[in-house]
Amino acid sequence: FRAKFVGGLQRPQVLRLAYCGAHSQSDLSRSEVVSLKRGARLRSWWATAVFADDSEAGCVLGFLTAHRFAGQVEISDELLEASHATENRQPTGRYVLWSEPIFFASAGRVMDALIAYGCHVGLLNGKRGAKSPVWGWGSWGHFHDAVTATLALSNAEELCRSDLRGTGPPLVHVDHGWEEQFQAHRPAPTWKARGEFGGELAPLGRKLRARGVRLGAWVVPFAVNSSGPLPRALHAAVLRDSTGQPWPVVGRECYGLDPTCPAGERWLRELFGRLKRAGITHYKLDFLRVLLATDPDDPHYGLGQPSPFQAGLTRVEAYRRGLEIIRDVVGPRAHLLACGAPLLPSAGLIDSVRILPAKAERGASGHRY
Repeated sequence: FRAKFVGGLQRPQVLRLAYCGAHSQSDLSRSEVVSLKRGARLRSWWATAVFADDSEAGCVLGFLTAHRFAGQVEISDELLEASHATENRQPTGRYVLWSEPIFFASAGRVMDALIAYGCHVGLLNGKRGAKSPVWGWGSWGHFHDAVTATLALSNAEELCRSDLRGTGPPLVHVDHGWEEQFQAHRPAPTWKARGEFGGELAPLGRKLRARGVRLGAWVVPFAVNSSGPLPRALHAAVLRDSTGQPWPVVGRECYGLDPTCPAGERWLRELFGRLKRAGITHYKLDFLRVLLATDPDDPHYGLGQPSPFQAGLTRVEAYRRGLEIIRDVVGPRAHLLACGAPLLPSAGLIDSVRILPAKAERGASGHRY
């Protein structure tokens, strides 16, 4: 799709909606307003809004779905263009590559066009019924990975005694640190609870439910740390390159998990079935981006390369398949919070997305998973 600006743009401002990169400082991860300089060319994933700095009028161009392919929008002072990364797929004979649907609108207020875009995205992606906002306490902001069951219970007691009130029961979310680690800030692949939790989260879940409090937990479903021993169940589940070697992701510290193969699906179903039985109703799913691309510009794992996933699925299809498996296991009432996630491919499958400014990429402790 191409739209040409007759006479060119004058002093344009661009709102890039681009979260798809390897981290919040990636050029393709920013959701920000920037000035488009003469002769420059900017790129965004999923959608872009364009408006003049002295007017509210503007236009929006974006993809409405990302069910098979990742779309991008590029803009210069003369041209606005939407295109797909098709992972080297070429139409042959009667085989046709169908585009994801595209939205284009101009309005006297660019915000009206953005709202219309968001409404159409919801409709085409089977927007789930609105859930009550989540409220409660989370461990990461202060304790980082030093959380314990005792800390979680004491904060649950404070929540119950406080005047804070939200819709529905409060949540106690145990973040990174509840799980066994084989070295500092490196979770073990088994996702079993540390000794401080008695080896499992179920006792904590029961105690919280007795107080009318929900339990939430942090988990990385699509990446497996590579420094420790790999469980037998995961040997056939990790992504592999053309030589059969595990495919490293996340700074080459992890292997990617393939949810499109039987072993990968079994692993996800076992893991989230175990977490559900422990009483968890809120899941903070982190580092989801690794299943789509460590970074869209990565020459070794970029969206222009053939897909490594089984069953001939594209990266976007594999990503959505992984989320569909998780949702099927935990059920429609559980809350899925996506972190480090590509926005549009997540639509219709998750309940909320965490987005942080670039400075918040590292916690106060300076550590990063």
